[in-house]
Amino acid sequence: MSFVVGSPKVISASGGVVPGVQRYARVHEQDVALNVWVIQHDLGYDPAGVTVTDEFGNVHHPLIQYPTPNSIIRLDFETPVRGVCRLS
Repeated sequence: MSFVVGSPKVISASGGVVPGVQRYARVHEQDVALNVWVIQHDLGYDPAGVTVTDEFGNVHHPLIQYPTPNSIIRLDFETPVRGVCRLS
């Protein structure tokens, strides 16, 4: 089993609120397809909004765990996945 701790990117919005646009606190890009993603973040809370899309745009629903409260999230997939995880 492989583990990768990613470097989340800050998504900032300028110009105020844009109707119909979802904003995320962090975005993690997973370049290598793995069954387990371990994402370190500095949100200060366990994100309830976890959206994973693969490189083809398919949405995945991994098992979500919080092994270190408020700073690490673990995503377990049935098959290796490469893509993006949005945390909010």
